[in-house]
Amino acid sequence: MSIDYQETGKFIGFLVFLAWMFWITHRAGQIIFNPVLIAMGWRLYTISYHFAGSQKVFKTSALSNGHLVPGLHKQYPLQEILIIKPEDSA
Repeated sequence: MSIDYQETGKFIGFLVFLAWMFWITHRAGQIIFNPVLIAMGWRLYTISYHFAGSQKVFKTSALSNGHLVPGLHKQYPLQEILIIKPEDSA
C-alpha cells in the first residue's frame, strides 16, 4: 500500500482505517478478535470456573454478549471457548 501525502483523499482514508483499527483493538482489549463480534457488543473474557460439587478450578476463554459477573451462568462449549449467556439478558 502506498500513500502519497499530496493526495488528501487517500491520506484521510488511511487515517480513518487506522482510527477504525484502534477502536477495534481498544474495544476488544486484545489485538486479534473478530471486528463484527466487537461491533455487536460481544466481549472476550479469561475466566476461572468450577462445576457444582467439584473443587477443581478450570481456566479458559469465554465469549459473552454482555458483562459477566461472578455467579451461575448458562454456558455452551465451542471448541476451546465457552459461550456464556449472562443472566441479565435472559
